[in-house]
Amino acid sequence: MNEKLGAAGQPRRHGAHITGHGVVFNLWAPSAESVELLESGQAPRRMPRDEQGWYQALSVTAHAGTRYQYRINGKLVVPDPASSFQPDDVGQPSEVINTVALRDFDPYPGRPWAEAVIYELHVGTFSDEGTYAGVEKRLDDLRDLGITAIELMPIHDVPGRHNWGYDGVLLNAPNVCYGRPEDLKRLLRAAHQRNMMVYLDVVYNHFGPQLNYLHSYAENFFTDRHTTGWGPAVNLEGEHGAFVRQFLIDNALMWLRDYGFDGLRFDAVHALKDDSEQHFLVELAETVREQVGRRHVHLMLENEANQASLLERRDGRVTLYDAQWGDDFHNALHVLLTGENEGYYRAFADRPLQHLARSLAEGFAYQGEIFPLHDRPRGERSDHLPPEATIFFAQNHDQVGNRALGERLAKLVSREKLEQAMALLLLSPHIPMLFMGEEAAAETPDPCDGGTFAASKLDWQALERSDVSRRFRALTRDLLEIRRANILPLLREGVVGAYAELLDPRDGSIGGLDVQWHTPQGGILQIVTNFAEQAVLRPPLVEGETLWGAEPEEGHLYLHPSDILVRLGRRSAPP
Repeated sequence: MNEKLGAAGQPRRHGAHITGHGVVFNLWAPSAESVELLESGQAPRRMPRDEQGWYQALSVTAHAGTRYQYRINGKLVVPDPASSFQPDDVGQPSEVINTVALRDFDPYPGRPWAEAVIYELHVGTFSDEGTYAGVEKRLDDLRDLGITAIELMPIHDVPGRHNWGYDGVLLNAPNVCYGRPEDLKRLLRAAHQRNMMVYLDVVYNHFGPQLNYLHSYAENFFTDRHTTGWGPAVNLEGEHGAFVRQFLIDNALMWLRDYGFDGLRFDAVHALKDDSEQHFLVELAETVREQVGRRHVHLMLENEANQASLLERRDGRVTLYDAQWGDDFHNALHVLLTGENEGYYRAFADRPLQHLARSLAEGFAYQGEIFPLHDRPRGERSDHLPPEATIFFAQNHDQVGNRALGERLAKLVSREKLEQAMALLLLSPHIPMLFMGEEAAAETPDPCDGGTFAASKLDWQALERSDVSRRFRALTRDLLEIRRANILPLLREGVVGAYAELLDPRDGSIGGLDVQWHTPQGGILQIVTNFAEQAVLRPPLVEGETLWGAEPEEGHLYLHPSDILVRLGRRSAPP
């Protein structure tokens, strides 16, 4: 062990980094009085500290595969908070990983955002194996279905294995339950060989409470100036906040640059409280665009605040974030399909059809109006954004996981309503996302604990034997082929306007819907559908072809319950 860092020293970067002289270990621990490096097979060595609270040491004996920990104040032994891998789970020694060696010399260029058809999955329950290799085995099936991107729910290390992964502790370490870092890289390469993108869900708004030692040696990693629903807020402000921002941005760059992920979905960014002159989300996006901008990299938000300003385009190009999850669309659709009005559905229960119409035509249902659950304004005007700025879904891990019994839509609504929702989702010009198994009308719940973990796994053999599942897979495949052949060309032209009209809402909330999207070259996409329990008068249809639904016949002027009709037309000249 050599404690001297050389005349020029080494850059202060979180974590362990392989150099030409060994491994440099860095720990930002401003609250600690002393830190020792515990390298496997070596005597403990004190790490020198600088005035900013960085502890650093160069080990000439360490290498890829070396196990190590830190001892704080001579007592508390902790893993590296920037660990690249935890082979024996969260509380055990970290392993040095040569993440640079994972990089591809000729990286996959990705695909344009408009081509994204996203499939959200949980690695642990997607297959019998519950591993990256288990996901890889089904890539051909997903590609043949029409999926162009899989989105992995959080894979960073958490205590145990029976959860969704949203209480992360070690953000840089892929969870050992699913395989080694090399196995994760193998999955990405396999997807890229099939021209499929891979996105990753990351959580920066809080850290899990179990085995999170940051409070013990880096109190300033968190702040009491703000609060979240999950505990103390991550500190993004001031001198100490700069190191936290660096930690999180380095994490994003690692997934994108080293592993080759094609995009990131940032969880609940409304909980990232930051009063700095430049908000962390802006710095994050600008840094990623600058450093990983030579290929298609897509950045997605979950943002209850409906901040359209983060989704702006300049000359048709994304400046910060490609899209936001369209919770407004989902919530309004769920109320219309199920009649449920509790929890966050209460904010959409008074006028669900109006909320759905506005979401389809303008992206957000709430664009500055008072949000009933918070009794304050929510959202920014979004009608100028293209439909690709919102990701629509009929269900996802949140809505399934937040239910007491984890019921999916397949258990809550009729087959006709399920087909109606699928057609609306996949044939609207917004970016669609399916939750794993949704394409086969799966009914398994979520894996919140060990008791339900086995039941939560997708039973692919049972799905393949089921007539209902086979029918829904065929439905999904047909709809995605129509989307590829007909909707995608409209998105490439660019949607320049949209409007929605309510059809005969008998009780002021439930009825039918007529939505149209227009392109500058005269293209028109029209979707008419009926959510009422009785027939509604069908609106005039655009001249063109029917992409989905029964071909309209002369004299048949009504839409029956759950009917959906998708038409594609074109004006002879732009307006």
